[in-house]
Amino acid sequence: MGDKLLDMKMLYHSGLRNVGVFFTASLAALAVSRHYLQKKNKLYSLISLIIGFLLLLVSCLVSYFMYIDHHSRLVALNPKDKKKMNKWQYITILLILLNSVSAGLIIYRIGHVYKN
Repeated sequence: MGDKLLDMKMLYHSGLRNVGVFFTASLAALAVSRHYLQKKNKLYSLISLIIGFLLLLVSCLVSYFMYIDHHSRLVALNPKDKKKMNKWQYITILLILLNSVSAGLIIYRIGHVYKN
């Protein structure tokens, strides 16, 4: 395994960890929002939702940048190593889709809390 491939794998796994951290923090903010909604405190619920949305936005951006970086680094690899690393792009695309769906749900919840 070449140094370029090893460096690329380490960078990719570090990026996946960061996406997971921000996504998990976003889910925690959603749980806090639900808690304040049950306590009839709309302001704190709305603030928690906005914080959750911003954290999810960071997760989505890290996923997108990771996809772009991964795609640009594939050019420098030899064909054998390219084949090994191509499979990892599907995970990044799946994460971008998951983050996008979650962002849509958070926007819906923000509208629901704000309206009521």
